[in-house]
Amino acid sequence: MSSSFNVDLWRSRARQRHVDRLTKKHDNYLSSTTLKSDLVAIDGIKEVIDWCALKGIRVVLNAKELGGTFEQSTHEMILNTRLLPQKMLHLMLHEAGHMLIGDSKPNARFGRGYNAKKTSDKAENFSHRVDVIDEELCAWAEGEKIAKKLKIVLNRNEYISTRDKNVKGYLEWVVRAGKFKHLKDEDDTDTYATN
Repeated sequence: MSSSFNVDLWRSRARQRHVDRLTKKHDNYLSSTTLKSDLVAIDGIKEVIDWCALKGIRVVLNAKELGGTFEQSTHEMILNTRLLPQKMLHLMLHEAGHMLIGDSKPNARFGRGYNAKKTSDKAENFSHRVDVIDEELCAWAEGEKIAKKLKIVLNRNEYISTRDKNVKGYLEWVVRAGKFKHLKDEDDTDTYATN
């Protein structure tokens, strides 16, 4: 059920990037370190693709997707092949994390997140956006657990850096929803509301 992932082709491309860096007089140590991390990530990608196949997840690799997505209804993970191997591995683990979280019912933990878009005309409210962020962070944590389970060598600092860069966009999305002002609720508890 998995897409064909040509490990030899990906390794060849990593080696060519390494040669290109050396000919452009980049730092040899940095270039060698990058090659090693690319090769380790390529092995990790293969492991995740095999794991997805066992779970009935179809992995689609194409150059059109911006980063990565997971569609629960079709059990399909789509990833951009133009990403560097380490970033692709990170996004793949994250999307696999979404698979483990599942498609929640409206009253479940993530029910007001992505699932709310399917069931509610209030899908863009503040609560929905917070639930989406909660779901995103949980998927990143689940991705890290998958890496450990599959014994994938993962540079945790780089993984967290990728997570942070991706979550930043969601946080900006919440802020763009409007300015928040401090209000008192009817029961006199503190809340924040949008203007």
